[in-house]
Amino acid sequence: MDVRHELNQSLKHFVDRQTGVTLQSAKVKSYDAVGKTVVVALHDGTILYEVHLSTMDYDTQLIMVPKVGSWVMIGEVGKGGKDAQYFVLGYSEIQSIKGKIGASEFQIDGNGFKALRGATSV
Repeated sequence: MDVRHELNQSLKHFVDRQTGVTLQSAKVKSYDAVGKTVVVALHDGTILYEVHLSTMDYDTQLIMVPKVGSWVMIGEVGKGGKDAQYFVLGYSEIQSIKGKIGASEFQIDGNGFKALRGATSV
């Protein structure tokens, strides 16, 4: 058994006992910037289509976007099936970090840093 799997199982067991949230690792297949979600594949091949990068959709946000092909730790909240909601809780690699506070927005990625205030670059 590899170290990543052992850590995953230990953390999953601890969190399940404490919170009722189910944790599992998954591989990122794609990213949807509009919905702020990713599509992931679980170890058993199951595909999850709306795994949220943020728990809230407010004017103030900080979102870490995982790199496609990387591993994430996801949490399942709900009773399973169609009522379950999934959220990214941990990342092995980050593609970018995006933030928004009121009318100000920023993005950090491999190309550098970009900041906007409304439509004006700052």
